[in-house]
Amino acid sequence: MNDILSITRDALALVLWLSLPPLLVAALTGILVGLVQSVTQLQDQAISYGIKVITVTLTVFFTGAWMRNELMRMISRIFALIGVPPGAP
Repeated sequence: MNDILSITRDALALVLWLSLPPLLVAALTGILVGLVQSVTQLQDQAISYGIKVITVTLTVFFTGAWMRNELMRMISRIFALIGVPPGAP
């Protein structure tokens, strides 16, 4: 029972840890684009949305390998806990 609670806690922490880079990039991009739009008095929502989509996509692209490795480490831990050998169908 203690192992299940530990895995659950670690999985929730991993979800928070893996979602942090895209969320931070989206928030910072929104603040910076909003600041630039207010200074230049551009009120087009498509500019902000488009730039956020591009920056979040680039963030996921560049951090994707790290995210995959962390997820694979967690999955290996779960499979080891339930006794499934690695690579089993």
